[in-house]
Amino acid sequence: MNLYELRFIKGREDMYHYETYVENRVVKVRREAGSFKDYGADSEIWSEAFLNYAVILVALFGVSNPTLHFALYSFHRDVIDLSKIYQWQGGILPMALDFHTHIVQGDPADPSRWEIPARWQARYCNPLTVLRANSDNSGRKRKRAASAFA
Repeated sequence: MNLYELRFIKGREDMYHYETYVENRVVKVRREAGSFKDYGADSEIWSEAFLNYAVILVALFGVSNPTLHFALYSFHRDVIDLSKIYQWQGGILPMALDFHTHIVQGDPADPSRWEIPARWQARYCNPLTVLRANSDNSGRKRKRAASAFA
């Protein structure tokens, strides 16, 4: 899922990677598929892209599904909250993208589908994906702030 393409960023054209190949004696160019690395090391890229996606979805289906905006916001908030506890690239990002893909295969305008079931969280949020104390961004900020006054 190339959700990250919904971001408004400078130098966007630099994000795309192209592959050149020859097929039947004709030179062809195609854009390579996106990957987890395109979402970065934290939730910032995914967050901006998902919020843009949510605006589009609510614009299209919000009138017929008045609680859709709340469901999308709650999903976003759950992902951000989990990213403070579990690894982004190794746990939360794959969960968010896989679950989003699962929802899109059904009815993404159905607000009841946006709640992350416990089985999805258990699959991606486990002891192997818990952030280590020194990799927690908020912990680093607290340590720096404390040392600044020492």
